[in-house]
Amino acid sequence: MDRLRAIRAFAAVVEARSYSVAAEKLGLSRSHLSKQIKDLENELGVRLLNRTPKKVRPTELGLGYYHTCERVIAQLTEGERALAQARD
Repeated sequence: MDRLRAIRAFAAVVEARSYSVAAEKLGLSRSHLSKQIKDLENELGVRLLNRTPKKVRPTELGLGYYHTCERVIAQLTEGERALAQARD
């Protein structure tokens, strides 16, 4: 499993509150996105999302993990921007 892709997928689901919307944003099938999240949960050993037919919400642990992921993603994005500017 590519942990970074799974983290980005998880963050996208939390932000969209929808697997379908997040999958579309990421250019993935809904089933592939769901598998990434399930694999991440299995690897971490915790449930990150509460799923119902109409809603997806982070669990309490999932919300805390999301905030960590959000910071990591922001730092990586900034680092990539800095590298692109230095390259140009």
